[in-house]
Amino acid sequence: MNGIIQELKYKQSIVKYVLRKCDICLTNLQPLKDLYFTYFDTIQTGIREKDLECGKDVNSVMKDIDNLCSNNNYVFIAQNAKYESNILSHYTDKFRGIAKTPIIYTILIAKKFLPNLENYKLDTLRRTFDIPIPRDRHRALSDCYLIAKKFFKLIKLQQDKFKIKYLEELLNIEKINTKYNDEFKQITLEEYFDL
Repeated sequence: MNGIIQELKYKQSIVKYVLRKCDICLTNLQPLKDLYFTYFDTIQTGIREKDLECGKDVNSVMKDIDNLCSNNNYVFIAQNAKYESNILSHYTDKFRGIAKTPIIYTILIAKKFLPNLENYKLDTLRRTFDIPIPRDRHRALSDCYLIAKKFFKLIKLQQDKFKIKYLEELLNIEKINTKYNDEFKQITLEEYFDL
């Protein structure tokens, strides 16, 4: 069991590395034309519209993410994959690395592994797994760390009860894929996450 925990910690350090690279991509992303930050957005995130004035445009950010995805076998892990995949689908014609990257929908996975929760909001799952609230909750990087921690807890939770062995099995639970998902070689969760 200690080996599994050590491997999870190792994989979490890889996740942190990828998230740091993605944070560089996400830092000061300019909003799309005719979209504006609201007072509620500022209260929730601490980001002000003027903070984004010198930010990168969406296509530049998508190109950075596409470069990461093109050269690696990544999987997007999202709390609300329907929302995230809808955003990404606008860019999959242009960015094939993003298009080939499957998305894991953690809400549906949590519903399968924890069927009796009152709801499946990120904060409910955070409390269920006793994950501390990040200092800057509702910021992209902190929420990504939170989702990654929750995902690893879900993987660990299912090992005894569901014995899901293949990444494809996990993807089949929730059926959310990118627009042009390529067929990929079936690999075990242990191989993918070095469990």
